[in-house]
Amino acid sequence: TFNSRTIETALWRIPGLAPCFIYFNDDFVLTQNVTPEHFFKNGQVVLRGKWNVINRYGTIRMKLNDLGTYLAKHLLGITRSMHLLLQMRSAQLAGFTDRYYRTPHVPQPVHTETLRSWFNDNPSLFEENIKYTFRNTDQFAAIFLAHHLEINKRNAVFTDAGDLVMINGEMDVAWILSRKLKKIKQKQVLFACLHGLECFKNSHRDRIKKVLDNILVEGKAESSKKQIG
Repeated sequence: TFNSRTIETALWRIPGLAPCFIYFNDDFVLTQNVTPEHFFKNGQVVLRGKWNVINRYGTIRMKLNDLGTYLAKHLLGITRSMHLLLQMRSAQLAGFTDRYYRTPHVPQPVHTETLRSWFNDNPSLFEENIKYTFRNTDQFAAIFLAHHLEINKRNAVFTDAGDLVMINGEMDVAWILSRKLKKIKQKQVLFACLHGLECFKNSHRDRIKKVLDNILVEGKAESSKKQIG
């Protein structure tokens, strides 16, 4: 399958998976050294984001969103994924009715047993969610479901998402890209998400590559110092 939502639903079934794991997507980059405490504190998951109101999506609203997605792609070249609807639906499965904890595109901490236990109790929802070869708005996200299950158990620590920068080739003009790269170079963030690099012109891609190459060089130099020490 090419559907990350389907794949995420079955992550907890990976043989030998650790009791606590961090879920990274393939467009994430660590821009600084991190420690386990950035993701788990005293056994609790560290969730980055903020609380939002759960909106209702009826038939008319879904059709309007489909139209907005089509126009954004064909007129502006911007890809919309209905990511917030996915988070809302996942929160509702965990019992939330009025609000949800909105999480941006960052590495996500997960307790394996949280997912295993819930899906063992809800096998029909597991089967339903994995049947889609491609993303579908009827799906939920197991990772966000896990977050809200942890919140219900008072097993979550909340923090803002200020340690993330999203580099988006579909939307970032030159001055916005410069500001984001400056944050990375000045070590103001821990994570970068790279989206739509093929949409940047060559000179912008070269700037991004240079910044990322420097992270690797600095990381190797720091590692060498520790070995010598």
